[in-house]
Parts: sequence; structure tokens; C-alpha cells
Amino acid sequence: MPEPEGGHPAQGEIPHPGRGAQEGLQGGEAHNAGYARRRGDHRHDRVVFEVCDQDQTPDRRLRPRLQTRRLQVPKPLMKLTVYGAGAFGFALAHYLGLKFTSDDSVQVLLYGRDADLISRIRTARVHPIHYPTVPLPMRVKVTEDEEEAVKGADLLILCVPAQSVREASRSIAELIDPKATILNTAKGLELGSCKRLSVVIREELVPKGFEGDIAAFSGGTIASEMIMGAALGAEVACENPETARRLQMLLSSATLRIYANTDIIGVEYAGAFKNVIAIGAGISDGLNNPHGTKTLLVSRASAEVKRLALRLGAKEHTFSAESQAWANDLWMSCTGNTRNRFFGELIGRGLSVEEALKVMRRERKLVEGYYTAKAAYQLARRCGVETPIIDAIYSVLYLGEDPREAMRRLMSRSPKFLGEGAG
Repeated sequence: MPEPEGGHPAQGEIPHPGRGAQEGLQGGEAHNAGYARRRGDHRHDRVVFEVCDQDQTPDRRLRPRLQTRRLQVPKPLMKLTVYGAGAFGFALAHYLGLKFTSDDSVQVLLYGRDADLISRIRTARVHPIHYPTVPLPMRVKVTEDEEEAVKGADLLILCVPAQSVREASRSIAELIDPKATILNTAKGLELGSCKRLSVVIREELVPKGFEGDIAAFSGGTIASEMIMGAALGAEVACENPETARRLQMLLSSATLRIYANTDIIGVEYAGAFKNVIAIGAGISDGLNNPHGTKTLLVSRASAEVKRLALRLGAKEHTFSAESQAWANDLWMSCTGNTRNRFFGELIGRGLSVEEALKVMRRERKLVEGYYTAKAAYQLARRCGVETPIIDAIYSVLYLGEDPREAMRRLMSRSPKFLGEGAG
């Protein structure tokens, strides 16, 4: 390496961090005591400084060879907290624990309020209810201490039910770092207000001084498939494109392909509305309708909620066929082993809504689409958007209409004209 002229560090080199201070040198004299060259040492995943002691002999020909000593300085620690130890929270913590299993620069925590459940997870390293045979990587620290989990977290991943998001946000408001990033995974709308969940989070945190970014995670990622290491796709959405990109790079792996999106409005509505359509698809399955009947219902219901979402501020691209937050999640929810589709299937088989909800509660499965159906119905009324299929699902769930009668009513509607001739 060429010697810097006049004893000064060359451009891009870092002055020696300690020698000048130790010898009491000031200003321009200090950097003559030595210099450090910084480079990445990927073998040890550390930042390595090569510190070179320079002899001060004026004649360069008489200087001894540089003596080098190596100092290892740990990389800054990133703290990731998964807030919520349900099925998806545990699966996500499991995924992150495996992803960062050999990376000492990342700390992963799993937080839950149920002290007994957390104690059992911490002791046995498995989820006793949802995944009793899947061990949680040792990289993941399990805690019921909310302060320990939230304080200092660079990224807080909310994995609580949609109707618990406001309560959770209120609980962390005094603990969260003002510059932290919050990533919400729940797919739903707040019952009563019909607000998107990022709006709910912001309402609780901003008055307490929070200035960080709020993002949404959505896609075809059911917990049972994520925890088995299946190849899956999802989107992270944030109004700040830099944060969206940073989350994309942080969460992506060989088994999870993440797409970044700035349309958080669209991603949140896509994740919420697809649950309602999945209930309708399940009702069709329970009625033993052929596949074509279900795909008719799904395709036309998709058109309804897309019109509604665009009216509410979503972007067209989020509701495209290649969207992970929309098409991927919709297809998976309507055809896979998902709770919203199964709930609808129970109703199609003849169970009442109350009986179907009891079955789901016994299996500890929350049906987010049941609550979103009411919110979607109310939003459509407010916006003046025609949503006959969403209305029919609402009628079955909340007004007690027979599913077969609702299907006959839908099929008896006046024909529609698509394309330029419409109107």
C-alpha cells in the first residue's frame, strides 16, 4: 500500500483510533502516530481493522517494516422482535431464527403475553398447541417481558389478530423506539371504524412521539407452509421506498421471495378483502358445487373488491394477477387449507354461523374474514360501490340468509356487459 504523503492518512483510510490520544498528541500531530485500514472479513462476519505502527524516522529508507496487529470489532447488533406467539408469530420467529442462525449481528426475540404458553415454548422449544414437533431455533430468545421485547427493537413485527392491533399498539407506545420500523402481518380492518391497520397503529403511536415507518406484510404465506420451509412469496409495503427495499432484503431467502411495494393502502385492502372472498369460496365447497361454480364466484367477487379498493385509494398494480398480496394470497386462501375457507365450508355444509365459529374456536383458529365481511359491506355502502357477492356473503353471515338462496339470487341478477360496449 502506498505511503500517504506528509504522514497523513490516504483518502478512504481511517486515523488510528487510539495512539494519538494515548500519547497526548493534538491536531495534526495525532495522525502521525498511526493509521488503520478498514476492510470486511466475511469469514468471521466482523469488521476488521489492520492497525499499522509507523516509525517516525524521516528517511523512509531507514524505516523498519510496518508492524500489523488485528483488532476484531463486532458489527452493530440488529434487534428483531416478533410480537405475538400464535401460529404465524411462531412460524415467522422459526423462519427468522433459521435465516440468521449463524449471524451474530442479528438478535431475534419472540414475545407473547401468555406467561404459561411462553414458559412452555421456552422450556420445550416447541409450540405446544400449533407445532408440538417443530423445534424453535436456539437463535430465538423467547420472553413474556414486553419491555425487554420492545425497547431497543430496530424492527417490531406485529403478529396479533386484526382486532387486537389497536390494543397492542397502545401497549407498546411508551416502549417503542421513536425511529423503529413496525411491520404488521395481520390481514383485516378494524371493526366499527373500518380503518386500515397501519392507520390504527399510527393513531396510537404518533401522539407518543413515534416517527418511524409502518409497513405491511402480506401474501400467500400460511403458517403451516412457512414453517415447513416451502417456497413462498409475499410483499412488504411501505410508503417509504427505502424502508420497503430494506425490509425486502432483510426478509428474503431461498425459501421466501419478497416483493417490495409502496402501495400500502392496496396491500392492506387486498389482504383484508381476500379473506371475505375465501369464506364465499368455502361456502361453495360446502354446498358441493363444482369447481367452475367456485371460480365464477371468486372471479366476480374479485372484480367487486378491486373496484372498492381503487375507490379507497389503492393502486391498480397491487390488484394484478402477478401480485403476491392479491392474486397469490387469493388463490391460496380460496383453494388451500385455510381457516377462512374452512369456516365457509362449515356453513355450506349446514352449520349455523355460531356453530361454525365454535368449531374454529375449539381449534384455536381465528376467522379474520368474518369481521372483515361487515367492514367491507359498510365501506361499499359509504363509497357507493356495487358489491352483490360481498353483500350476499354479509347476508349469510349476519342476516341468516340460506347460502343456497343467496346463490340463486346472485345467478338471477341482470346480465352485465364487459368492455367498450358497457354503459
